[in-house]
Amino acid sequence: MMRMQIMPGIRFWFHVSVFGLLTVPIFMYAFLFYMLEIRKNGFLIGFCIVTAAAMGINIATEVFIPEPDIVRYTDGSIGYTYHISWGSYLLAVVEAGVIVYATVLAHRAIGNKLEKRKKLFPLLLGTVLVLTGNLLDALPGNQFPYDMLGGIFMALCLLYIMWHKYLFDLSNRIVIGCIYSVALAVSLLPVFNFNHNAQRYLGSVLPEMQQKIIVIVLGFMGWSLFIFYLARKMAEGVMQGQNRKQIEVLRCFQNESASVFRQEELFDKMIGVVNEMFPVIDVFIFTRNENKFTLAKTGSGQMPGQEEQDEIAAMLEEPGIGERSEISLMKYDNEIQGFIYIKLERRTRLNYLERDYYWRIGLYAGVCLKNIRTYQEVYQISIHDELTGLYNRGYLKKFLMENWKVGQPVALLYLDLDDFKLFNELYGEECGDRILKWCGHIIENTVGGQGETFRFGSNEYVVLINSGEKREVSLIAQKIQKNFLIEDKEKPDVLQPVTASIGIAFYPDTASGEDELLSQAERANFYAKRDGKNCIKIYGERTEDEIEDQKAEKHYEQIAPTIYALTAAIDAKDSYTFEHSCHVSDYAVLLAKKIGLSPDDIEIVKEAGLLHDIGKIGIPESILKKQGRLNAEEYEIMKTHVTNSIEMIHFLPNMNYVIPAVLSHHERYDGKGYPRGLKGEDIPLLGRILAVCDSFDAMTTKRSYKEAMPVDYAISELERNKGTQFDPKLSEAFVELLKEGKIEV
Repeated sequence: MMRMQIMPGIRFWFHVSVFGLLTVPIFMYAFLFYMLEIRKNGFLIGFCIVTAAAMGINIATEVFIPEPDIVRYTDGSIGYTYHISWGSYLLAVVEAGVIVYATVLAHRAIGNKLEKRKKLFPLLLGTVLVLTGNLLDALPGNQFPYDMLGGIFMALCLLYIMWHKYLFDLSNRIVIGCIYSVALAVSLLPVFNFNHNAQRYLGSVLPEMQQKIIVIVLGFMGWSLFIFYLARKMAEGVMQGQNRKQIEVLRCFQNESASVFRQEELFDKMIGVVNEMFPVIDVFIFTRNENKFTLAKTGSGQMPGQEEQDEIAAMLEEPGIGERSEISLMKYDNEIQGFIYIKLERRTRLNYLERDYYWRIGLYAGVCLKNIRTYQEVYQISIHDELTGLYNRGYLKKFLMENWKVGQPVALLYLDLDDFKLFNELYGEECGDRILKWCGHIIENTVGGQGETFRFGSNEYVVLINSGEKREVSLIAQKIQKNFLIEDKEKPDVLQPVTASIGIAFYPDTASGEDELLSQAERANFYAKRDGKNCIKIYGERTEDEIEDQKAEKHYEQIAPTIYALTAAIDAKDSYTFEHSCHVSDYAVLLAKKIGLSPDDIEIVKEAGLLHDIGKIGIPESILKKQGRLNAEEYEIMKTHVTNSIEMIHFLPNMNYVIPAVLSHHERYDGKGYPRGLKGEDIPLLGRILAVCDSFDAMTTKRSYKEAMPVDYAISELERNKGTQFDPKLSEAFVELLKEGKIEV
């Protein structure tokens, strides 16, 4: 301004430049101290006071920097001659001291923080260049505008900082604006220079004034085009760099959100990507609930007041909602299902690219929200029974895995509707379905919030109750049975009463895990069916041994004629099979008692031992009594005796409870057995007992194709094959019985 002689005059602008020379370092280092959290305000305040005093003294006395002399050249241009006084040296020393002191403080604050050092170095460099330019400009006889050059370098340093967003998180619009502002300032630099020195620079080359003007204009145009070309390249670099970053962030969000199946997880990812891409204070996510939009999630975790929520939701009713930069709509099926609302930092606006990316986030989120809700609908269908609406059997296992807490008491009720086949035969399957649906409704309402109800089979239900109190759980079971007998308008019109046998097991009272809990409850249900139906049986519950023995004897007396009729039939065909079945039954009872099974289980394994080979009635005698080993084809026929046995047991009254043991007595512990290839503890326990007893008797008795083997040999085979053919614990227990002399061969 001084060189251009702009009003109010040279003297005024000279002192303004001196003031800038003194104060620029103050403001720059004040900013630096603020960024580094250096508490040295006293130093800055003191230096400001000294600077103001020096400014006043210099205006009155010119003791520090005297006013320059005006030199008028023969070509009409003017220049300035600066003088150096002792005060100038003092000022230079003070300014240098400020630089050194501030730099030392900054160095201490930064320490080994290389990242912060990288970010602040351009600011330090620019400050030094500004000060150096002003000092060089004051040298005697200087004609070059070092101060202006220092300012340009400072602007470039600040531009570099903003470009990399080291200290400022500015929008691209501001960064690009700064780029073009610096370009304009640099392009105008020759104008200031030519304004005072054109004739001196061009007079000897182009004597005529018109030609000089043409050259100046052409030179300025070329310079300006070059500078703005560089500015445009830099601006494109900023835009492209930011564009690439945001596209990559969007791509990652799109890929990650595609595999999200929980709404809460999707919202977390949305908040994360918005915070990463834009300078926001907070993020609000609203979802549609019927015809109202409610706040579902915030980035800060702090919920605003209801009034503020209503104000934000009301924005959707305003015209041009799709153009609001702070709102991104989540839409699918041509309906708004929610929206994102961002609180931007003060005076910050999204540019057109940022708005586009922001709206894309809402677009992707809308698609993901639809996928999540579709998945949830399909998932709910997959875990619920179509007829009753209860949880299905497939979900029971998953529910137990997700909710099982080690040591926390829980009860499992296994309900089986009595004689349900009769309802289908008398009233039709449609009526049967209505009965199943009604029973499921009764069970679920009776249990209420005390547990969860599952449809486990065609006419079977499972109830999980969060309690280990036997009395409480028994009362629930009794109430279910009672409610089945209550007439209501929803109950199908049938003559026969609807009843259910209920088996109950408890964890950790009797069961050690979820699989054993279900197995025990199912077994208790068998006992309830056996004892007359429409009753409740708790697994492992014992009264006096005499009472249990009486029950067992009474039940066995009822079914004994049927069992012995079948065994007599097999005896008539193959006497060995009859004797073998009796031996297996006796051995199984002893082994079951050895490992501490309940009287009910002992009775079941006894009956299963007698019936395990009745299917051999259907095997041809040529195979059954063959002298020598069976060939492959004959062996496959012999293996069918297991399924034959199951088919025959199905026709016996109330004896289905022996089927698991009979079906699995030829399964192997290593999974190489038949008919299902079960492995380890997946094989029913009673079946594993029969497997040991069956093999032992087969080895120690005479067959048509072999002699009886010694007991010692049989023992060695049991020990050798434990863990492969036999359950190792059961094999060891059976060997102990033999060594104790409790089993006589």
